[in-house]
Amino acid sequence: MSFEDLIRKELRGTTDERDLPIPDAVRRRIDETLVELVGDTAAQHNMPTTFDAVHEEQQDAAAELPSPRRAIRSTHRMRRLALAIVFLLLSASVWIASSPQTVESMKPYLSSIFGWIGDEGVRQHLTVQNTGELPILAEVKNNGYILRIHEAFYDGLQVSFSYTFRKEQGEIPKGDYVIPDFQLAPSTKSLLGYTYKFDHGGLYDGYEAGVVKYFVQKKLPDTFTLAINVPKFGVQHSDERPYSVIPGDWGFELPLSGIDHSRTIQRDKPLRAEHEKNSFEVVRLRMSDTAAEWHLKLQIPLLRHQAMLQQGEFLHYRIQDEKGKALELTGEWGASHNTDRPINATPDSAYVEDKWLYTPPVPSGSTITIIPMIRTMVTVDGEPEWKETPIEGLTIRVPVE
Repeated sequence: MSFEDLIRKELRGTTDERDLPIPDAVRRRIDETLVELVGDTAAQHNMPTTFDAVHEEQQDAAAELPSPRRAIRSTHRMRRLALAIVFLLLSASVWIASSPQTVESMKPYLSSIFGWIGDEGVRQHLTVQNTGELPILAEVKNNGYILRIHEAFYDGLQVSFSYTFRKEQGEIPKGDYVIPDFQLAPSTKSLLGYTYKFDHGGLYDGYEAGVVKYFVQKKLPDTFTLAINVPKFGVQHSDERPYSVIPGDWGFELPLSGIDHSRTIQRDKPLRAEHEKNSFEVVRLRMSDTAAEWHLKLQIPLLRHQAMLQQGEFLHYRIQDEKGKALELTGEWGASHNTDRPINATPDSAYVEDKWLYTPPVPSGSTITIIPMIRTMVTVDGEPEWKETPIEGLTIRVPVE
């Protein structure tokens, strides 16, 4: 069980894993904070600390997660630490990556949640409201709470909607973090097929506001019904009360229509780089009006990957434009495997990682540079920050036609 699985189980009970990811911005911040907290101790005890690393090691070892208990005394204490990190990050900074503004600087009401918390591709390429009250596309009341769906679209690559969740009477206390449990209904799951889900939100003016997006892998009808089940929500309280789960029924159905503007950038031959025993490939690029999906594949020696974990080093991918500016990362998903079990690793054994990264769309005629990196947490002027070192010989430049 990985850190992400453990946290998901603690927060939301047992449900479909693909429907309930930890928000991507929080996932990265948890990685950073765990590295900062566990740091040298994790390296001394050969403990992986990133979600993907732990997941990969678990698949190979077919055993429970090596417990950080050795560094922090008990599994239960580590769970509490991990959950505390999650809720600190969720309540304080989920939306900061998408908006430089503070809540206090916003207007008295939101005119568009996509405009407030949506990523750059959505803000630039969708017509979002700048003034006026939020539209209400669907509303469900149950057990003293109201769920409202305000905006929704489908553009061939993603199905996305914005929501608010509030009490019928009073406000959600400042500092509480609310997690609605959005689950695809069976009919919608069958319609959408395999999806990657990302969701993020924040407390605004006494209620929760957020965005949920599903990246789809197949063509959908121009008109369909999005059916979502919401059987419960969780609350991490700002006071000393433990995390609580409140059951109910806030399921809704939403008619959607859209035009499939997605396209796949085809290549006569794969974009691939090799250096020594390392290789890197841009498998596929798909784009729509609001997003770009980059499927990348990296292969390095398994012995090197094991050494990286022991030294607190992690894989990272930088996608940058022609001016060298990193593109906003709006979501990521990964899968990995080893060609041999770690215990049987030889110089020819390999670690293989597939990554799906999401950014705003990029203009035709531009050249995008993708650089596999090795990240290490260092301390600068008493503050932790990432040091990034490119993996030699694996930089790929992608012409976008």
